[in-house]
Amino acid sequence: MSDAKPKQSSSLSGYAIWLNPSADEKQHYQPLINHLAKLGDGRSDDEKADSPSFEPHITLFAFIPLDTPIEQISDTLRQVAARVNTEASESSKAGTTFGNCSGLKDFVLELLPAQSGTSYFQSVLAPVKPTATLLSLREQTVAAFSSSPSSPPSPSLSPLSDSKEKGGKTDDYFPHLSLFYGNCTQQKRDGIASVANKDDPTLGSGRAKVTIKELGIVRCAGKVEEWEHVDSVVL
Repeated sequence: MSDAKPKQSSSLSGYAIWLNPSADEKQHYQPLINHLAKLGDGRSDDEKADSPSFEPHITLFAFIPLDTPIEQISDTLRQVAARVNTEASESSKAGTTFGNCSGLKDFVLELLPAQSGTSYFQSVLAPVKPTATLLSLREQTVAAFSSSPSSPPSPSLSPLSDSKEKGGKTDDYFPHLSLFYGNCTQQKRDGIASVANKDDPTLGSGRAKVTIKELGIVRCAGKVEEWEHVDSVVL
C-alpha cells in the first residue's frame, strides 16, 4: 500500500516575509537546494514531477494580500524591526534575558538536522531553534499585519496548527529553513532528508547556523518559479 498523501497545491497568492540569510550562507545552501530538487524528479507513478528550486529562506510571515502597497509593507516592517530592537535594548538595561541583547543587529539562528515533513511546502526542511528575538519579531509582525483579510494557509505553520490554541489566539509558528518542495511519498521525503544531512555534515550534525541580514518581501503568486523578490528591509 502506498503511503502517498493527497496532492497539495504548489500555487500560492500573497506577499510573504522571509528571513534572508547572509550572502555567503545563500551561496552555501543554494547548491544543496538545487540538488535536492532534482531528486524529486523521475517518479515511478503518474504524478508529474513538481519539485522546483528556490532561494534559501526562513518564512517569518505569510500571507499579505497582493493589493497591499509594497511601500506600506516595507514601512511596517521597519517599524516592527525598530520595536524589536527597542525591546531588546530595554531588556538589556533592566538586566533581564532577551536572547541576544543586540536585538536584530546580530541575528543568528541555529538549525537542527534536516527532517521530512508532511506537506508540499514542508516536504524536507531544517527546523530553526526558536530564540526570544525570533519569537518577538514573529509576534510583532503578526500583530502588525493581523488586520489583513483571510489568505491561503501559511507554509510556515506547524502541521498541528489546526489543533493548538493559546489564550484565545492561535499561532503555531514553525520556523524552518526550507530545503525541498514536493508532493511525494513519506519514504521519498525521508530519503531526501538523509541525503541533505549527508551532503552537508554541519547541517546533519546540528551545528549549522544562519545569520539573518534582512527581511525579504516576496510576491508569491502562481508556481514557485514565478515568485519574485520585490523589496527588502536591512536589519
